[in-house]
Amino acid sequence: MEFDHLSHITIPFYFIRHGETAWNRQGIIMGQQDIPLNECGVKQAYEAQSFLKNMAIDAMYTSSLKRAHQTALILNEALDRPLHKTDQLWERGWGEGEGKPHSHFMSGLKDSDIPQGAEPWKIFENRMLSALHHIMTESKKSPLIIAHGGFFMAMTRLMGYSHLHAENCVPYLFRPPERKDQLWFICELGKEN
Repeated sequence: MEFDHLSHITIPFYFIRHGETAWNRQGIIMGQQDIPLNECGVKQAYEAQSFLKNMAIDAMYTSSLKRAHQTALILNEALDRPLHKTDQLWERGWGEGEGKPHSHFMSGLKDSDIPQGAEPWKIFENRMLSALHHIMTESKKSPLIIAHGGFFMAMTRLMGYSHLHAENCVPYLFRPPERKDQLWFICELGKEN
């Protein structure tokens, strides 16, 4: 298996999805709505500090949407790393689906199944790839990306995984394959086994 679109990534990196919001708890599609963390989300971000504080993270890159940026600020209280905010890490835009229950939409991958005004999958995927390219070009060691569930899904699909889901505020380590016939190594850091 060869994933040429990610072949420029030669360093490991960390990823964490933002903490919980009221809309997460209610099963409502946020997309690009700027929803803040709820009390549980703030607590989750503080708990995630312990999993990340001893990692070799050189810089942090966060979505500029409130829920991700709030998470990044809390994490950075323990990490104290350069923090870069970017719109490229935004969640996929869901158009008229934003503010509605997830149950209205069975698939987020086929453009024929998405609500009016939603960001087409290929455009979202290209934005995600552009963000990764920028981060990996700028970072010297192992960056931490603070973004969204859709971003995680798009990224892991391009790495050869079809059904991975990121829970709120669970950190992951991503390590590039050593050979072209290998998958990416993805390790969930935030749970006791």
